[in-house]
Amino acid sequence: MLVIDTENKEILAARFRTNGCGYMTAAADLLAEMVTGKRLVQLDGLHDEVMQGWLKTGLGVFPAARADCADVCISALHKALADFRARRIEEWKGENILICTCFGVSEETIESSIQNHGLQTVDDVTRRCNAGGGCGSCQPLIQDILDSINREMI
Repeated sequence: MLVIDTENKEILAARFRTNGCGYMTAAADLLAEMVTGKRLVQLDGLHDEVMQGWLKTGLGVFPAARADCADVCISALHKALADFRARRIEEWKGENILICTCFGVSEETIESSIQNHGLQTVDDVTRRCNAGGGCGSCQPLIQDILDSINREMI
């Protein structure tokens, strides 16, 4: 379970419940500790390799027979973040198209940021309004918006 400050997009708390082995409990505890206090944009998609690196650094290499314990914890964290995004979509009541569900950024906000600040890249847009800085699935849409606006300006 994640407690996320929706205004600042910061993970205030991460909790877990398991009846798994000690390896699973240790992995869940470490992952919860690593994400608590981080803003979603800092997690930048939170790739499996990054989390596996956290676990290896913090706990060492799991025995082959227990590797699935770490994978279950990583999967649970991905699911918790996906649930947050799904709730954001359900809560969206704006008249504009919601492009970035992680940060609740509309198409209008992205277009305005591009036009008013001369943004040229997806990274520029992310730095300006956070769109594209979470899971990254909206980055192709942001690139389409950039391309469209840049074509209009020519």
